[in-house]
Amino acid sequence: MKEDKLLKLLKKNLLIATGCTEPASVGLCVSGANSVSKGIFQSIRVVMDPGTYRNASGVIIPGTGEMCGVELAAAIGYFCSDYAKGINIFSDLKEDLVKKAARLVLEDKVDVVIDNSKDRLFIEGLIYTTKGVGRALIVDKHTNMVDRKFYSNQEMESISDASTLRYHNNKEDNFLRGLSISEIYSSVKSLSGDKLIFLREGAEINMKMAKYCMEDCSGYTGHSMTNLLGNELYEDDFIAEVQILTGLAVEGRMRGIQLPVMTSWGSGNQGLVATIPVYFLGKKWGKKEEEVLRALALSNLIVGKVKSYLGAISSICGTSIAGASGICAGLVYLNGGKDKEVEDGLSVVIGSLSGVICDGAKPGCWAKAMVAVEVGIRASLLALQGVCLYSGDGIVEEEIEKTLLNLENVEKIGMSDIKSLLGSIIQSKNNCRKNLLDVYGKK
Repeated sequence: MKEDKLLKLLKKNLLIATGCTEPASVGLCVSGANSVSKGIFQSIRVVMDPGTYRNASGVIIPGTGEMCGVELAAAIGYFCSDYAKGINIFSDLKEDLVKKAARLVLEDKVDVVIDNSKDRLFIEGLIYTTKGVGRALIVDKHTNMVDRKFYSNQEMESISDASTLRYHNNKEDNFLRGLSISEIYSSVKSLSGDKLIFLREGAEINMKMAKYCMEDCSGYTGHSMTNLLGNELYEDDFIAEVQILTGLAVEGRMRGIQLPVMTSWGSGNQGLVATIPVYFLGKKWGKKEEEVLRALALSNLIVGKVKSYLGAISSICGTSIAGASGICAGLVYLNGGKDKEVEDGLSVVIGSLSGVICDGAKPGCWAKAMVAVEVGIRASLLALQGVCLYSGDGIVEEEIEKTLLNLENVEKIGMSDIKSLLGSIIQSKNNCRKNLLDVYGKK
């Protein structure tokens, strides 16, 4: 049954993670490589696609005292023995472990290489030892480890990308991509609330991050926005309230607050954006819990559908366009709209946000999150009044599936050159070593 498959998809793609998923995936990969290594340690080498580098480079790693960097994430992964934690591998970092990881970087024992030929998520972790190299390979999905093997000195020449042919099995993604909005909508409507309790738990986890940042992070941008409320510059309404909550949660996550969040299709920011507005407004408006849970299910499934066109790592900002699409769908559902209104709302979201690029995960992602919240909410309100964008408005087509295909072509063809450009810009700003020297260099 479609409903069972969709439930399985939700549970598989709404994972708990502490910190940004890209540095966590780097740490996971290196941890996996180390788990099979033999001999005396010599060095670490990480090879990755430019998009993953872009998202792993500038975000603060939880538990490190506001430090960031792919090199540090890789070194921490070396000392994290429990790679079974997946992208929650940074959930309980201790100071001593971080210090040891920092020393590896400062001793030039960690090398990071961007492979611009890779156009999808690709992380190769290599641990060089006196006896050979331990290798782990993650492709397509943040936790999809397709190779974990030790190669002796005599076998090292046999290491190649051959195992990358065993890419993530896309049957599940293709299943979601192949369903129409109407089919997804009707399937969600038939789901019983008791099967969706995990969504309430995930939403509460995300709200906990937002509330923590609201109460304990006075220097965050969201508090500056709060100061503007009611002075005629920033309208004090429910949209502003949700914008601030969501923006604070995203900023806190990007600043390394050591609290978990429920991710959505590989991204914690997508998870926060697709979840907080729907859950918060559902409760604020007095909707029945079962309906709120169904709205959360629809929101996250629409995120997954959009990502099935964009891919796990995209140069179009998934937090913006996929997150706003989820919000729009969830709120249309909560306010009695049908599948047609969901499609109408998505046309407004895609027409509004298809040009928003992803220039890397960083604390400033709060700004795009706040834009996503406003666009998603307003698109739902417009759709409920029969307002949409029509065929001929840019990449928007009469059928939403054709619009999504256009979006896919913009990403995969139109954005092909920008991936390496963004990677090189972010790489030129890499200050991981300087930060570590400031903290540990003289110790």
